[in-house]
Amino acid sequence: MTTPAGTVYSNDTDYFSYQAGVVFRPTEHGSIYASFATAANPVGIDPDLDSLSASNKDLEPEKARTFEIGTKWSLWNNRANATAAIFRTEKQNTRINIDANTVTNAGESKVDGFELALTGHITDKWEMALGYSYLDSELTKAAYNLVAQEGRPLPFVAKQSANLWSTYQVLPKLTLGAGVQYRDQVFANTNPNTATTSTKILPTFTIYNAMAKYDVNKNVNLQLNVNNISDKRYFTSAHASHYANEGDGRNAVLAINFKY
Repeated sequence: MTTPAGTVYSNDTDYFSYQAGVVFRPTEHGSIYASFATAANPVGIDPDLDSLSASNKDLEPEKARTFEIGTKWSLWNNRANATAAIFRTEKQNTRINIDANTVTNAGESKVDGFELALTGHITDKWEMALGYSYLDSELTKAAYNLVAQEGRPLPFVAKQSANLWSTYQVLPKLTLGAGVQYRDQVFANTNPNTATTSTKILPTFTIYNAMAKYDVNKNVNLQLNVNNISDKRYFTSAHASHYANEGDGRNAVLAINFKY
């Protein structure tokens, strides 16, 4: 990476990743699976942290391995699909932004969680999709830096999140829809509350969305989406110490869609 001043920073990393899995189908309508995968995340490409710079150019890549067991089922004469999964992700060289100028390999971490999802047709005109996830994160082994403390939740990992979206064809050419998104509070850092440091928290939020779609003909439709109907003020991410990124306020998008 080259900065505006002309300084070039680089970070060269080699890493071999792999994955494996097995699938068992007890019936034609369902399957059970287990999988294992590894991954690496080199410094400088994480969108939630700073790009490659003098302060992070020598950091080691994050290395992760994930164990997962899940199941997928087709229900109600193939009108709906349900999925469920439990998993654990273990990470080495966990990268955390601990203050305004410092990104560090904070140590080892884990995330234990499960996810549930259901999508399908309740009737010929009524569709619904819902999902829920639970993530229990922890910095399990802190590195040299005492600011990032063992036992604390990882930044930007919501313990609970959920979404619901539903559409209904009220007329042959008119479909209405509405939905809700929920995210639990998240920590923006792993700092304790002391005389020199403080825990930063982004609060819980719930936002509501709606849409209307009108089919002009089989090839053209008009769609209006209204997002964050209640104009809720919420934050999507933050720096460890000095700023937060605000989510979009109430907004509307009108689109003309063509298909052939």
